[in-house]
Amino acid sequence: MNKRVLDWLHAHKGKTVLSPRRIVFGREVQDFEIINIDEKNGEVMIRFTESRRRGLPLTFLMFDRALNYITENRGRYVRLGTGFKPQPDTIEGEIWKKPHPISKTPYKAASHICDILVLSEIAEYGYTINPLTGRKVQGVKQIYEIQPKSPGLNGLSEKEFFLKEYKETILKWTEENENAIIEGRASYSWNNKSLLECIDERNKVSQALVHSRIRNRGGVDLETADKVMEWGGFSQFPLRDSERVLSITSKAFNHLDKGDIYNAIFILMTVRYVGISKASKLLGLFDQNSLCIYDNRVGTALRTLKHESKRIVLCPPGRSRKGDTCTTSKWAENYKKLIWTLEVISNCLNVKGYPFTIADVEMALFMIGR
Repeated sequence: MNKRVLDWLHAHKGKTVLSPRRIVFGREVQDFEIINIDEKNGEVMIRFTESRRRGLPLTFLMFDRALNYITENRGRYVRLGTGFKPQPDTIEGEIWKKPHPISKTPYKAASHICDILVLSEIAEYGYTINPLTGRKVQGVKQIYEIQPKSPGLNGLSEKEFFLKEYKETILKWTEENENAIIEGRASYSWNNKSLLECIDERNKVSQALVHSRIRNRGGVDLETADKVMEWGGFSQFPLRDSERVLSITSKAFNHLDKGDIYNAIFILMTVRYVGISKASKLLGLFDQNSLCIYDNRVGTALRTLKHESKRIVLCPPGRSRKGDTCTTSKWAENYKKLIWTLEVISNCLNVKGYPFTIADVEMALFMIGR
């Protein structure tokens, strides 16, 4: 059983759980109470608030199968499959594959399992298409990913392990490219605008993000997200539902506030048509002292940064230039690596008297990667 889900269950034992399907899908659904959690036998017992029956068992294996299925299909909604007969390629069908998770005739479990996954903020509800009928149906998608532990950390944090492995290589690369980095920052520009104009525009968008978070209790509203996209050369933020934008950005920035860069960027990239470039603009401009933008030009500038002939940071695809192709999870991992890499470069330059923040280094790389 996933620890995040188990912790949520224990925190809500004895409480009435309001199904999020009521809000997302506008359906009349039964709320339920978590009446028992049996870790020894791997079973959660729920009871519907309007029912006199003893309760409905949900096994740990059901949760594991549902979570594994949405993880395998990360980045897209999968069908709940809420019919009485479990269908393939649905959560219900995955739960009731053989051997059955419980020695009983299959019953409807997917919707209750997914309610708990959504309420524990591992997943979110949305619509998807039934490929057999072409109809819009209820779906669920992963929005939180717990990273597998890297082997061989030997008690070090992931960042410490990264620096132990790559810091000397990054410092050497910085020495070799110092003049280009300094010149790149001094000549930062786009669309034939002056350095001061570009910095001023960038800072105004950054301030808009900060003010939006204050105004919206942690989230970023659609109007501000559109400002960030317009500044970055995009038409508008791909998701046009104001409430969902606030919900998703609130979750993402909540992770960022806790220092969890991985899940902050991962959650933003679960929005359709939001790749690493758009997602990192939202995060990077919010805190220019500690974060940065991760786009094709930055990735291109770092193509020569290699350790044992292998690039340390991958390169995102651009509008007219190819880049690397990888999963949302992999881009989230590389965003962390980019931040740690730019920290090393920034600190190296600071020691030499150049007061570069991580964003300053990113701006320099933006020019180098033209």
